[in-house]
Amino acid sequence: MSSLAGRIAVVTGGASGIGAAIVQRLLADGAIVEIADIASSPATDITNETSCIEFAQRVVDAHGHVDIVVLAAAIVLSADHRVLTDSLDAWSRVIDVNLTGTLLPLRALEPYIANNASIITITSGEYQHATPGNGAYCVAKSGVWMLTKTLALELAHRQIRVNAVAPGFIETPMTQAFLDAPGRRDKVVAITPLGRLGQPNDVADAIAWLAGDQSSFVTGTTIWVDGGIAVNER
Repeated sequence: MSSLAGRIAVVTGGASGIGAAIVQRLLADGAIVEIADIASSPATDITNETSCIEFAQRVVDAHGHVDIVVLAAAIVLSADHRVLTDSLDAWSRVIDVNLTGTLLPLRALEPYIANNASIITITSGEYQHATPGNGAYCVAKSGVWMLTKTLALELAHRQIRVNAVAPGFIETPMTQAFLDAPGRRDKVVAITPLGRLGQPNDVADAIAWLAGDQSSFVTGTTIWVDGGIAVNER
């Protein structure tokens, strides 16, 4: 029987892309999964504290506690959003969803997270590689990386593990426009040592390991799921 059998999991951004793949993997491994997503019914706005509190209350009413939290919700704007000249609304939207939207669900769920639980954030290879035109996203994901390390320290006394997964270029609806730009897909594959784009299931496999008992002595770290691109020169 899977080590996740019967465990209560929450996945933000679980309605599509990487989040949906994570949901399916956790369900396959026996977990009971609740999805927090603006596209879910009822919708949960991870950038709104009241919405997150209401979601947490629904989860605790149904299950009493939470064993696994995966914070996968994210957005990326189209290219050429320059941080010095773009609208403040665009900057705020990216920071709110990708960074504050990682914190607010955890703040709401924390009283109900069981000791020995596993929390997993989704950062990105962009947290250490600045990308012109995508600066707000890079800053937000760098913040998620540091938030992960901070939470690992703050929750260690409860034996709650907090880790991050940093995907590389993964084929999802969110990345489609970026990858479909002329020549972009071939260029990305060429700079990826394993010679292919990632799939959502590649990320979900890493999440499942971090969620289970096999990673019980792992906290505060980042697992790269990027085909080796982080170690390659860009």
